[in-house]
Amino acid sequence: MTLLIDAYNVLKQGRAAPIISQVEVRRFVSLLGQYAKLKGFSITVVFDGGDFQRPTAFCEGAVTTIYAGYGRSADEVVVEKMLEYCPGEVMVVSSDREICSEAARYEIATIEAVGFFDYVRGEVTAQQRISCRPKQVPGLYKRPGCESSPEVDLLMTELIGRVPNKVDDLPVEGGRRLRRKGKKSKLERRIDRLVKKL
Repeated sequence: MTLLIDAYNVLKQGRAAPIISQVEVRRFVSLLGQYAKLKGFSITVVFDGGDFQRPTAFCEGAVTTIYAGYGRSADEVVVEKMLEYCPGEVMVVSSDREICSEAARYEIATIEAVGFFDYVRGEVTAQQRISCRPKQVPGLYKRPGCESSPEVDLLMTELIGRVPNKVDDLPVEGGRRLRRKGKKSKLERRIDRLVKKL
């Protein structure tokens, strides 16, 4: 699936300021890149203007950024681009009536620009929260900011509730403490091997 986005139409929704800075444009494209990675989409985002006479495209990951160039509007480029796809392969994001009617004419799905930016930002933010959340294993707590190797994490997870007894912890029988004879258990030997790797 490809999302074809009329960029300024999306960015100007709900804004009082008519001018959008290059910083905002870069943030928007970066956010779209994260969204494309999250959803497995390819995204083509079309802006008005640019430094060239003809439409010029720049690719960054799954996001293709197109500037319409001098004397052309992004609307014209969006319509041209949408006709390069079959109806089920592309979805157009715009609230522009001309773009939406042209898309309807060729049976191409459209999404209203209103709320699209907030929706994408919400999806990316939610995914970042999920991916940053540590796996919760009952009884195992990690200090925030501390990194450890996957081997140590696996070992700690396996050891929850199975900490080897010290000699002092063994039961007393007839005034004498019971001692283990000779060999360490499999688990203790595995722990020793992993500790030596660190």
